[in-house]
Amino acid sequence: MTVDAYHLANHKSKNWQDLYLNYYGMTESEMIKAGSLWTEYQLKNSTPVELFSGIKQTVNRLSVPQGICSQNSADNILQVLIKYNLSKKFEAIIGYDDVPSNAQKPSPVGGITCLRKIFGKIKDKTIAYIGDHEGDVEFARNIENNLSNDNKIISIAATYSGADTKLWTFKPDYEIASPSELLKLLTEN
Repeated sequence: MTVDAYHLANHKSKNWQDLYLNYYGMTESEMIKAGSLWTEYQLKNSTPVELFSGIKQTVNRLSVPQGICSQNSADNILQVLIKYNLSKKFEAIIGYDDVPSNAQKPSPVGGITCLRKIFGKIKDKTIAYIGDHEGDVEFARNIENNLSNDNKIISIAATYSGADTKLWTFKPDYEIASPSELLKLLTEN
């Protein structure tokens, strides 16, 4: 698989399980075994993780509570945040390894866990969720549908990662082509 083919498959898949099953051709048992090894090998990987241009500046300029709910390992995410001096900007980090395998994105379980860590009670909140997969938009909708009616989840697609929303069934509320566009979007809404 080429790097371009990987990025295409990665953005088309709903989550890591879908990627492994439907794009890599793994069996269910192979996918489960690979998932159990992911954190160990992700943490051993010494390939430098580079942030998208403008991410650090944008995160530092945000004055709202921030959390991460990701298909990556929470420990790996924390290591990257520490490397870039961003760890103190996030009140909660939920990785795939914090969520049962049957409750991975687009299930709302990880998102609701993340929000409870940030806010305790989730009442009268407008929350922006930023992702770069169609499954992230579905995830945001599922979180909103599982919270009380006094909460709103705004879905934002980060197209600067290579995401292309044209063929997505679940459409985001907004799209941003650079991290700095998030600041403008949040001040306008």
